[in-house]
Amino acid sequence: MSGSPIRCNATALADLIHRDNLSTSDIDEERFVVVPVVELPLSYNALNSSEMLYLDGTNQILLRYSNGMTMIFDATFENTSPLATYRLNPNARIIYNKNNGTLAIADSKMLCLRQSFGGTFLLKTALKRPSNKTVSVELPLDEATKFLQIITNDPDSEDILKQRPALCKFTSQLRTVVKNLSTNTMESVVVETNGKELLEQLRPLKTPGESSSTEVPPEWLTFIWPYISILVERVRLILNPDHPYNFDYSPEWKGLNKDMMASEAARRLTFQNWPHMEYRWALPCQMAEAGFYHQPNSAGDDRVLCFSCFVCLVCWEPSDEPW
Repeated sequence: MSGSPIRCNATALADLIHRDNLSTSDIDEERFVVVPVVELPLSYNALNSSEMLYLDGTNQILLRYSNGMTMIFDATFENTSPLATYRLNPNARIIYNKNNGTLAIADSKMLCLRQSFGGTFLLKTALKRPSNKTVSVELPLDEATKFLQIITNDPDSEDILKQRPALCKFTSQLRTVVKNLSTNTMESVVVETNGKELLEQLRPLKTPGESSSTEVPPEWLTFIWPYISILVERVRLILNPDHPYNFDYSPEWKGLNKDMMASEAARRLTFQNWPHMEYRWALPCQMAEAGFYHQPNSAGDDRVLCFSCFVCLVCWEPSDEPW
């Protein structure tokens, strides 16, 4: 019986037609409300799940079973196949906060928070503890597919991989995992790799200013580099979630690695003592998004620099915008 499909109603409404009399017997002045009932051919196992959550931020339904198997469906049920399948700790608790669209997953040792990343919640690595050497990198299937397409079709990307054997090995593992999945889902893929070794190779061979012909490293101008930058952020956070960037506060942020400032999150951290928090536009998040990091000196306590060029700005006014 467990393998045979059954049909269930997607609404708990008992009446299909509700008739509202308007203090008159004239049929022309009566109102009728028609509520359609959707028939869903779900399997018996899906209906026998121990927990169900409606994720209103993505209009999805999460079903979890007693063995930890977790499936996410499109709430419209245009397709009754799951969008994504995960296996969580059967003893873990899972709660959805509809105010910020966050899934909270907790067991006896760890609390994990996940938000939708293009409709994907990246739950395969939830509650997974990294080792000193091997890390599990989880990517949305759509992102992984585009990453591999660029590697296949772009000659510049091929040259970048040849100079980075750890990245080349990572992409080979990624290709193996992706080919076994349907691209029409919200699935994610997981690759286990040597995190420290990979991170060392996810940086430009030339840092800004080293090349006389351009202000930015040539790799930054390639199609593949945005995907490498995303991978850098993921690996950094996995290796050291409490302190992903190797700098600490000093009065003038002395010793900042400009290569590190390619990360918007790292740039945002430099603004913790920004003197113009009452301004409308020139605020830390907007400044970091525009490419600036804060490095005050004797010229001014609001001095900022561009991470990719030699622009330096100081003496900001209340009406100034960073863009």
